[in-house]
Amino acid sequence: ELGIKSRLLDEQLQLNATAFYTEFTDLQFIAQNPVGTGFFVSNAAEGTSQGIDLNISAMPLANLILDGGLQYLDAQYTKGQLENFDVPFAPTWTGNLAATLLLPLADGMTYLRGDYSFMADHFGNATYQAPKTEQDKKLFNARLGWRNDDWDAALWVKNITDEAYSTQTAAPLLYSGTEAEFLAPPRTYGVTVRYYF
Repeated sequence: ELGIKSRLLDEQLQLNATAFYTEFTDLQFIAQNPVGTGFFVSNAAEGTSQGIDLNISAMPLANLILDGGLQYLDAQYTKGQLENFDVPFAPTWTGNLAATLLLPLADGMTYLRGDYSFMADHFGNATYQAPKTEQDKKLFNARLGWRNDDWDAALWVKNITDEAYSTQTAAPLLYSGTEAEFLAPPRTYGVTVRYYF
């Protein structure tokens, strides 16, 4: 792994870049039973992961923080039973953007944060990779709160656009042909209150 970290413009801008290459041996993965019911841990032998990771953080205004990241990834199995399969949850491109607005209020700080993240096309199963099971993911979240040294209270919404995506896809059940996906949570919202002591 090689990287660089930099602070520019009176530390109002931070740029980080990393290039990496990793080799795996005795690589394990979650496999599905041949009949389609249940999962177990199996061994994929060897694999590699290489890419570039870029991150930026900036303060264009005293009360505004902007963050972003972009990653290029080339991950593949190099030997073993998965040599002809894609590595699951390892898209070529992933990225994120976030903005946080801070305003002093009542011996504390009000904050408003919005963030967006994406994953390009990827599979959710190591051995079942039918074309129709490839998916991408785009998520928007928001949080409005107030905090000081003792308290942190916030209203939040996750997955604002109610994006439907799966955390695991399953091969059709052998005895029925039923297809299944384990879906991530839909749009959720709530209130969080924390007290630090």
